[in-house]
Amino acid sequence: MTELAAALAALRASVAECEWSSFYEDQVQQEVNMPFIPDKLELRAQEVPYFEDSQQRDIPGRATHKTVAQLQREVITMLARLGAGSVQFVPGVHDGPRKRHGYQILFWYGGVQGRIDCAALPLRSETPGKKDRALAQALYLLRDELQAMVHSAVYKPGAVPLVPYLIGPGGKTVTEWLVESQDVPQLAART
Repeated sequence: MTELAAALAALRASVAECEWSSFYEDQVQQEVNMPFIPDKLELRAQEVPYFEDSQQRDIPGRATHKTVAQLQREVITMLARLGAGSVQFVPGVHDGPRKRHGYQILFWYGGVQGRIDCAALPLRSETPGKKDRALAQALYLLRDELQAMVHSAVYKPGAVPLVPYLIGPGGKTVTEWLVESQDVPQLAART
């Protein structure tokens, strides 16, 4: 046992005398202080299926029996659990390649207004019943997303999930501003 202890002590002494260890530490220090400049964000339009095809695509919420009003109340409850208040649903159409009914959901969080856009899947042929079910599916998915945000506080210390939806002076959400301006601050590793 004493031979092993002596051999370990000799190995530690020789490692401490090696010049490569200080060289390596210098390299690590230089890499840590090297700023990171992210590439420009590229936005790709995501192809969304028609509402009529959502069951085949396994998109949750298609079979919900809850009313739009019930799901709106559940969205309000989740937003309240995240610290938001004065929630208002503004119905309308999200214009794009395919017309999509939906809502702009306005709220206040810590004295700052926020906005969440919620769009139903497009309809091949519109009927009042299909429009209602498509809106219910969209609200169902949003409610589930907000519920996941509520639970994120458990495993993400300091998380503030509603920040991306807060509206700045130009009328854009934080996310819209970052994507459009590409003004991502220079990131550097901590030392």
